[in-house]
Amino acid sequence: MSGGGPSGHLLEVHDLTTRIATEDGVVQAVNGVSFYLDDGETLAVVGESGSGKTVTMLSITRLIADPPARVTGEAWFAGADLLQLNGEAMRRVRGSTIGMIFQDPMTSLDPVFTIGNQIEEAMRSHLKLGKRALRERVLDLLAMVNIANPDRVADAYPHQLSGGMNQRVMLAIAISCAPRLLIADEPTTALDITTQAQLLELIRRLQGDLGMAVIWITHDLGIVAGLADRMQVMYGGRIVESADVETLYNDPLHPYTLGLLSCVPRLDRDRSDRLTSIPGSPPRMIDLPAGCTFAPRCSFRLERCATQTPDLDVVEGVHSRACWAATSALREAAR
Repeated sequence: MSGGGPSGHLLEVHDLTTRIATEDGVVQAVNGVSFYLDDGETLAVVGESGSGKTVTMLSITRLIADPPARVTGEAWFAGADLLQLNGEAMRRVRGSTIGMIFQDPMTSLDPVFTIGNQIEEAMRSHLKLGKRALRERVLDLLAMVNIANPDRVADAYPHQLSGGMNQRVMLAIAISCAPRLLIADEPTTALDITTQAQLLELIRRLQGDLGMAVIWITHDLGIVAGLADRMQVMYGGRIVESADVETLYNDPLHPYTLGLLSCVPRLDRDRSDRLTSIPGSPPRMIDLPAGCTFAPRCSFRLERCATQTPDLDVVEGVHSRACWAATSALREAAR
């Protein structure tokens, strides 16, 4: 299949900016974000709540209302700039070539419709299947996501299923039309650790079977290492570091990434080593500070950090970072 953007990648985002008007002021939710994704690749987007991860993906998929939101930039996918498509053309993209799993299935599934009816909805719009074929496809999808007794579950309502089963239903809906891209927005947050592991393994298997690319949004770096090919770290609506997963774990070059990694328990470190938290709080997106948005919380800050915003510059290969601090100082701190 051909790529979606000018450089041949499946997804290419250039200078994405999102502003949301509120009664208290304009929220600077996304600030000049650029990245790419290739067919079959998994990209993890990590950062604290409020860093702009979810709003970036909602902006790309046009699931954020305009107004009050104003989205600018480019988001090339399947040969078209998603930000320039009209409403009908964008509806043809969502659910068919781009699927999305949301964080809380109980607020995403409609309580008054059966599971089978809700899985059928996207297929009725995109695949034009008959009634019998739709039912067969629903049962196949439920079996594909490891749900036992598909016939019974298809006729059940969301409140009759566990949280883990409802999240599997959301996955079945997302892959019902065999999308090229699956966006998973922290789908394991409300699940117990065993169910989390099962869902992670299920998505990995389906990705291999269907050949999908996956964007995984999370604040949990503990699940990223064995899940993603590349990772980008967001803070204050910007990407502050980007690299392949192995490089970013072994050679983090942004103080915020160092802080996130210091919060994650590791088996290769002494048990007496204490986990440390990042001091302070994320910035108010209505009133972002001048210069580097992480500077007020950063132990490596320099004088210029308070007034000059660093660009996301390539360190080497695909490893990029937006920081004024010396790489040698950060590498010494990471040891």
